[in-house]
Amino acid sequence: MRRWSMWLMVVGAVSTAQAQETDGRVILERVIEVYGSAEDYRAETLLSMVRPQRVLIMPGRLAFRRPNWVRQHIGPPSRWSHQVVIANPTHRFHSFPNLGQYTKKTPPERVLDDGLAMGMFTVEDLLAGADVWSVVDEVVLERRAHYYGKPVYVLRVESTKGPIQWFWVGEDDYLVHKMAWTMGKGDAERLVHEAVDEMSRADELEGAAKAREEKAAEDIHRWVGAGYSVMDPATDFAWTIRYKNVAINSGLPDSLFRYDPRPGEARVDEIDMSEGWAQVARE
Repeated sequence: MRRWSMWLMVVGAVSTAQAQETDGRVILERVIEVYGSAEDYRAETLLSMVRPQRVLIMPGRLAFRRPNWVRQHIGPPSRWSHQVVIANPTHRFHSFPNLGQYTKKTPPERVLDDGLAMGMFTVEDLLAGADVWSVVDEVVLERRAHYYGKPVYVLRVESTKGPIQWFWVGEDDYLVHKMAWTMGKGDAERLVHEAVDEMSRADELEGAAKAREEKAAEDIHRWVGAGYSVMDPATDFAWTIRYKNVAINSGLPDSLFRYDPRPGEARVDEIDMSEGWAQVARE
């Protein structure tokens, strides 16, 4: 009888653990806890915007240390639009190195981007300790998969305030290794699934994807420079962000968050991007 009781207890414990593993809200809560307790974070990022017959890719890097130390690189270093944002307790620097300009201002209360304003959340919101649940209506574990050979949960997050989102969450670390979301109307859900499939294939062909990176980055500047609005609500878009070489609690030094202007780089009140757009027009 005692063995039978012990067996029932073991089965019950296993069943509870399995139920938790398939409960999207429980998994997301664990993700929130991991990011909320991390002292620092760093990752390489690859932002991709997908619409019919076009894929645009933007590489970047993000480093964060509590409470509000940030270093972020956005865009290909060779392009005029390459940006560097650095924040520490006393200053926030925003530089366009290839335009030879930077600003130096008092840091705001929050330096990281705020996705909640668009009815969604991002890794930046998780790091900032934002109220993620305020924009979440439903969380579903859509499937379990492998991402670069790593077992992941694929969570689908829905909200009446913003777009549908997907998160590839590591089963062993509860870190976000990829996310995707839609923007637009009409066939947005179909489009995001196609985009997710395309980006997943690109993940397995990293060399080929990397070779396309510079060309794709050039395309996005020509496209925007030509006056096309990437926020056009009448057009469907799917976005993905891949996070590579993710590390938490690695002990990021103060020196990482110091900005040293390049020779000839001028401090300005506001960045003048007219020369950048002129470069686009000449290309």
